[in-house]
Amino acid sequence: MEIWVKAIDWPEYEVSSYGNVRRIVQTKTKTYTRQLTPYKTKNGYMMVALCRVLGKKYYTVHRLVYESFNGKQDGLDICHNDGSRTNNRLENLRSDTRAGNMSDIIKHGTHIRGERCGTNKYKEEKIFNFKSDLKNGMNVLQASKKHGIPCPTGYGIAKNITWKWLVV
Repeated sequence: MEIWVKAIDWPEYEVSSYGNVRRIVQTKTKTYTRQLTPYKTKNGYMMVALCRVLGKKYYTVHRLVYESFNGKQDGLDICHNDGSRTNNRLENLRSDTRAGNMSDIIKHGTHIRGERCGTNKYKEEKIFNFKSDLKNGMNVLQASKKHGIPCPTGYGIAKNITWKWLVV
């Protein structure tokens, strides 16, 4: 069952346990509600703009939902339990530290690393073979020349500064 509560700091808005946001509009003769349509940001979160006479303020829906039901969460992240940034149901949200939220992205597989990183230049297979050669006794200089990887990058891989999550 969908439960509606007043949005925190915005009494003219309501937020539901299903992640919906609506505005309460009062005229001289009647009161009605208008559902807001959230939009998706570049990083995948849903946003809404809440308006007053003095202007508008933008909120992520997940933070608005969680804080309206549970109070302000200063210094804490609002985390999605299932890793989906668009699932803003109350039962899918929790507050946690930044470290806890960052461990979730590895658990959910949404961490941008390796081939999914936009600045990456190498395939995982190439780095895996590079690490295998190092493990089998080849030095960094030889392995770098063999695989076409610059020496500074090779030393970073060898010292587990970069690509440390890829285990041979």
